[in-house]
Amino acid sequence: MGKIDDLIARKNDISSNNNTIEQKISRYYEIKRELDMLEKDLDKIYDEIDYFINTEDYQFEKAGKIKDNIEKLKKELEELCNSYKRQVTELDEFDYEKDKYLKNLVSTEHISTIGEEPDSFFEKLIELYGEEGLAHFYYTDNRDEENDDNTNYYYTYQISNFVSGYEDKIIGLVSDTTLKEKLLASKLEFMSWDSSADIFQYIQEYADAASEHGHKNIVYFNEYGEVDLEPTLADFSILRISEDKNFYLYLAKHLDEMQLPVETLLDYIDPDMIDEEFGTVLADVNNTKKYEYQDKFFYSSKTQKNRALIEGLERKEEELSSLEDENRTISEALKDQQETGKDIGEE
Repeated sequence: MGKIDDLIARKNDISSNNNTIEQKISRYYEIKRELDMLEKDLDKIYDEIDYFINTEDYQFEKAGKIKDNIEKLKKELEELCNSYKRQVTELDEFDYEKDKYLKNLVSTEHISTIGEEPDSFFEKLIELYGEEGLAHFYYTDNRDEENDDNTNYYYTYQISNFVSGYEDKIIGLVSDTTLKEKLLASKLEFMSWDSSADIFQYIQEYADAASEHGHKNIVYFNEYGEVDLEPTLADFSILRISEDKNFYLYLAKHLDEMQLPVETLLDYIDPDMIDEEFGTVLADVNNTKKYEYQDKFFYSSKTQKNRALIEGLERKEEELSSLEDENRTISEALKDQQETGKDIGEE
């Protein structure tokens, strides 16, 4: 079993343990209610004894039993709090180790040499980090190399560094639109220097046509007005080129040169783009190798993406708020426990 298998096993164990957190919180409130009731009963007995309402032996015996029950509940509450704190610590340690593993993997390894089939290993990465986590992963490394001007070099690693050249083997596993776009950009970058396909020219042709139709700032341009290929592909998923159906139709003109089946190209495209009209035109372009830019195919999904992002952030905020409430609950429990113990001790 490799490191990633160990991490997945730990994740499953932690997830299983975390399923009990609601039960623990429920038991916490249950204990609090029981303690409140017992303390009221104890106060009532002490009042009766103080005012000589009833000083029978059984009253003292009852008071002793109540105090014993209080101590048992306080002990259970302490164990509950300690268990919760251990879970939080375990989760923090796991998150740190998981993050460290991915940084090391992407910056030093490649999926072709990992010792497993690419699709099998990438499926494990999805299980461990989620598609969204992989899509948005980046790691900036300070390369402390010797150089003439005594400056430090920084390099930013993304998931594309790990899968470069093997995108077609794993794209079928992916459903997240941003990750699809990241992998397409990775594939195009790899092909730009490792194949006979002229990726720069394809994108330049598209950008010129889009510009003629009034669509500006869809890619990065250099000082000569040409497409700046490297940063354009690096930021592909956040640029408007990734939203435009026309871009994918321009690519369809050159699929033979790219040695890319049209079915595989479709795997890289946001499913929301692929309606009947687009599919028909795509098939025609693939057959004729001809296409002219059409405004009706200018596509904008960023509103949908932003809405999904906002909803995701709202969910994260709710989860964070819930965790903060739980932490506050546990802290108050410990504080109440210490104060109650002090009061009973004084009596």
